[in-house]
Amino acid sequence: MEQELKHFGVAADKIWKARVSQEKLLSSNWSTKWKWMLEEYNTMSLQFEELKNLRPAVGRQKSIDVRSCQPVPDTSSRVIGWITHRPEFQLEIYGPYVKKFPIFPSSSE
Repeated sequence: MEQELKHFGVAADKIWKARVSQEKLLSSNWSTKWKWMLEEYNTMSLQFEELKNLRPAVGRQKSIDVRSCQPVPDTSSRVIGWITHRPEFQLEIYGPYVKKFPIFPSSSE
């Protein structure tokens, strides 16, 4: 049992060394295989910057929120959920969240 564990450490070390040497080899060969991609990216980014500078800048106005939470109810029992009754604060602007499916007639009819 001890001999197996002893050899396992040596084997793991050899595997680690092989992986490190393979990684060094691949990293040195990366520039020869994929340098064209970096050059292409640099040319495309320069072209993009030129096009971006040609386009006129368009300023957008920030929308001002005109909704008001006033008046707040006087009692605490009316505070909970009071704002959801106002139509400008309702979240369901496109309809209810639950979709109503049509009921099909039974197959026996």
